Amino acid sequence: MKVAKVLSDKKNKLIKFIHMDATIRDASKMMHDNEVSALFVIEDNNNPKSYVGVISERMIMREAWRYDNVLEQKVSQLMTRQLLVIKPEDDIRQVTDILTMCKVRNIPIWDGDTIIGMITPNDIIKTMHDDKQSKLYHMSDMISPYGGDGH
Repeated sequence: MKVAKVLSDKKNKLIKFIHMDATIRDASKMMHDNEVSALFVIEDNNNPKSYVGVISERMIMREAWRYDNVLEQKVSQLMTRQLLVIKPEDDIRQVTDILTMCKVRNIPIWDGDTIIGMITPNDIIKTMHDDKQSKLYHMSDMISPYGGDGH
């Protein structure tokens, strides 16, 4: 299975960017308003290709104990700068290895020099589950003596 399949199965395909100098409060509000759990962090507001990292709800929660005023901290203080690159044609098994080895939960998908989406382990699991369910349905339809639902 390819990354493109997982991306096409995602219901929420929003790509949201936030400037690295924005506050965690701004990032939290943007995540809430757009119903996403992570944002791409950029250096230049006018250039999404100036990607420098990712900020996620999980990162904010994990680091909140360090700061008395976590909501006023800059995104750049909490974001990950681990710039992983996966492509739509990459095999999903390799991507799961990367997610596991690098201990990340959000990974950007690049098409050339453009970010086209982000996937998480949950996206991968859902696509694999749906794919398996579809195969089981078609197999049961083929082996049923009467076709259809097996009655």
